Amino acid sequence: MTNFNLKKILFILITLTSLLITSKAYPQANKPDSDLKILIIISSNHKSYLEAYHALVEEIIKRYSKAKIMHIIIDEEYLLILKKLKKTFLPSLIISIGTEATIKAINLFPNTLKVFTMVLDPNEKILNAQKTYGVALDVPYKKILKELTRICPETRLVGTIYTNEGLHHADRLHRISNEMGFDFLGLKLNTEKDIERQFKPFIKKVQAIIAIPDPNVFNSIITPRIIYFSIKFKRPFVGLSKNFTASGALFSLDSSFSSIGRQTALLSLKLLRKEHIDHKIEYPNFYTVYLNIRTAKVIGLNIKRDILHQFKVIEY
Repeated sequence: MTNFNLKKILFILITLTSLLITSKAYPQANKPDSDLKILIIISSNHKSYLEAYHALVEEIIKRYSKAKIMHIIIDEEYLLILKKLKKTFLPSLIISIGTEATIKAINLFPNTLKVFTMVLDPNEKILNAQKTYGVALDVPYKKILKELTRICPETRLVGTIYTNEGLHHADRLHRISNEMGFDFLGLKLNTEKDIERQFKPFIKKVQAIIAIPDPNVFNSIITPRIIYFSIKFKRPFVGLSKNFTASGALFSLDSSFSSIGRQTALLSLKLLRKEHIDHKIEYPNFYTVYLNIRTAKVIGLNIKRDILHQFKVIEY
């Protein structure tokens, strides 16, 4: 047998082996795009949800350009349509955006592959649901404390304000603070009036205040007062998003909804291809630090220029 024939046979064997491996590793890749049906359920038409939606759809159609993608924004009318869809539109994958949409998807499609996103603190029902994966929202306390150390290196005592609704987050911040060598002080409020009586003594004790997801405290009514007193007593206040920073908080870590949408799409594609998934629940893998330079100057911080270049600087 000539060398040419041997090379030809070897090439054919390698090609067939490669195709066999690909078909086993990516069975969905050989399935026509037109056979793939994806249902996206959105909790509301809130700007953040729609931003995540557009990013994830754009990412998915890069791979499955002919896939049938249907989206539904939850309200009473669409819920009736959703129930009818169970009989006429059988999706290969359901992507839910927001907590309400995720609960609906779990209840209506228990045996269908599901991926959720834009859900803060998924409850036990979501975490234990069958065939359910997701990108959950999270407050990256470790990253926040690392940035606080860079911006305010002498800070050792941090604190937060909370009610019963935010107790879980206060406990988590307390634990992580201690693990990272910080002392921690929490102020629990029983009524809104407690903020007037207890906040001033509290803010004089702590060296920095960190916001947590407690809507009874960090809302449009109380947060401006916290920002006012934090500036008055020259205490760094770390917000929950760039909106806090724009309102006067010293800094915040924020993840764009578009990047969360793209991350959700990539997780969905892995599941469709039946690739190995390290974790059933993922968290945003990219954050931007937003710094209010005017607040920094008012409270007397002198931040090094090389550190400033790494932040998104807001001047308000």
